Order: sequence, then structure tokens, then C-alpha cells
Amino acid sequence: MNKTNFNLLLPIILLFNSSPTAHSKSVIEPCNSSDSCPSLLSYNLPFDSKLSEIAYKFNLNITHILSSNSLDPSTPPSQIIPSKTLIKIPISCPCIDGIRRSLSTFYTVGPSDTVDSISEGYGRLVSGEQIESVNGVSEERPLMSGERILIELPCTCFGNENDEGVSAVYLSYVVQIGDSLSGIGGVYSTTVGELQEINGLEQAHVDPGDVLAIPIPACSSTNLNWYNESLIVPNGSYALTASNCIKCTCGPFDLNLANSSHPQCSGNNSGAVGSPLSLPSPTGDEVVPFSILSPSPSPFASYGPEGTDGPNPTRRQSGNTHRHQGWLTIQTSFLAFFLLVFAPSVFF
Repeated sequence: MNKTNFNLLLPIILLFNSSPTAHSKSVIEPCNSSDSCPSLLSYNLPFDSKLSEIAYKFNLNITHILSSNSLDPSTPPSQIIPSKTLIKIPISCPCIDGIRRSLSTFYTVGPSDTVDSISEGYGRLVSGEQIESVNGVSEERPLMSGERILIELPCTCFGNENDEGVSAVYLSYVVQIGDSLSGIGGVYSTTVGELQEINGLEQAHVDPGDVLAIPIPACSSTNLNWYNESLIVPNGSYALTASNCIKCTCGPFDLNLANSSHPQCSGNNSGAVGSPLSLPSPTGDEVVPFSILSPSPSPFASYGPEGTDGPNPTRRQSGNTHRHQGWLTIQTSFLAFFLLVFAPSVFF
């Protein structure tokens, strides 16, 4: 990220959410394109929750939560995660009306819900004031049981790189009681100065409820010459692709993508549709050939503008691929027939 250009944004990216009891701060990112980027939320569980409940709350597939938190892919949906656990929630961060924000999460109001209880249920990633503003809730128009409301969630992209130009995915983190910038920086391997610069903080001070954008170093597939998809995987996590048959892992000790195949996929063709591809193995292990023509949708896949499939749309390629495979089959069959009929007379 160019520091000079980034500093020009600081006067306009600081947002203050006022309430009678606190002034929480968060950073917003201006944008002028229709693309999306991968982003993360740091979700502090307010109560014990099953994995399936967390996935439902954020409208996600359970595998995306498992991969973002480097949990075993075989972890059952009924697994209970204790309260106060920090869970990384992967989301796509689009540009909407000139700013980066996520508007893809909805919540159905229960009989005893209030805007504050809903805010608490989402780990204060959204404030009660935001819920009221986005959904037109007021004293004259209170929440109604059974009503489906929009939950606006914070996210940032900043070009998916940090101020040193290293690939990064940005995490939206809600400051907790007792937190400090130095402590947060220590946990996420960044500095107080970088956190101040990214979040437009003049002083090294934060308050509980503030939402910080934190750069998480990431592995990128941009230099691997993949067929039609670019993955960016945060350090300490993994992504599943090739119909969930290939596990691409980042870190925790380096920023090179390591790949492995799932045992349940060996011997089948679930990952062999389209042009075959081999990922380089940084550890010297066996390279696993596979194709990502029909990958499992991942929040960490980088796509082009909304309404497109990126630089090489997969759907438009599939017809030519199957025709090419059919022609190869005909050629192979003809060659086998020729050898069977004519080879004996030629060689004997």
C-alpha cells in the first residue's frame, strides 16, 4: 500500500458512532469500484454456541468457519464453542454506495429482542444505533417479532496488502475492556504505529467498543499461475478448493501456500474436471495435481466486478473443455484400434 496515498484518506475514513454512554470509533474505507475482497470479522462469542448456530447467524457454510479458524474439517456442526472465544468469521467485502461494508447478513427478530440484545448477539460488531438507522427503527416504529432486519457488518480491503506491500486480509476487531493497541499489536503481529496509521488514530488510545481494522498477513496464489481463480488465505488458516478435495494451507510459520489432498477424494475425479494443475510444494512433498475449474465457493477467492466470474469465467470455459476431452477420447480409441488390427502384421 502506498503510504502517501493512504495518508490522504485518513481525514475521511474515521467514523464516530455516538450513543448516550459511549463514543465508539470505527474506520471505513472509501471505494469507487464494484469489486469485492475477502475480509474477516473477529467474533467474540457472547454465549456458548454450536458451530451450526454461528454459521447460521452469519449466513455461512460451516466449512468456511472451520477453515478460517484452522479447525479440523471433520469437526461436527454440533460442536459447542464456549463463550468468550474469539472466532474468525470470513466475509466478502463489497463496495456499496462508495464505501466498503457487508450487507449480506439478516436476522429474524425474536419476541424479547431489542436492538441492544441483537448487537450483543453479534459481538458488538454492529451497534444498536446502526441497527436502528439501517432498518428505520424508532420509538414510532419499534422492532416487531418475526421481522427480518439487515445487519450491517464492518469490513475493509485496502488492496489486500499492508503498508509494506505484503498480501494481507483485514480483520475487523472489536476492542474489549482492558485492551490496548500494544497488546492487540502483539497478538496480531503488527505495531502500534501501523494500527494508528490504518485506523486514523492520532493517539495510541482505544476504548471498548471501538472497531479496528487489523492486517493479517496472507498467502496468495497470484504467482502460481492458476487456471481461473486467485486465492488469498490468511496466515494460520486454510481454504478448500477443487470440490473440497484440495486443502491449501497458509502458515503459521511462512506465507507460502502448502497443499494436500483429502483421503476421501483419492481415486475419484471430483478434482479432475478441466485443465489439470499442479501446485508447487514448498516443503518438497509430493505435488498434488488438480483442477480448480469447478472449485468449492470460498470467501477467500478473489473475483472480478460483481456479475462476472473474474478474468477467466469458469462457466464459459466448460463447454470447450468437454468438447476437447471428447476429441481426445476419439483419438485415443482410434489409436488403440489401429494398433490392435495392424500392429501384428507390421511387426510379425
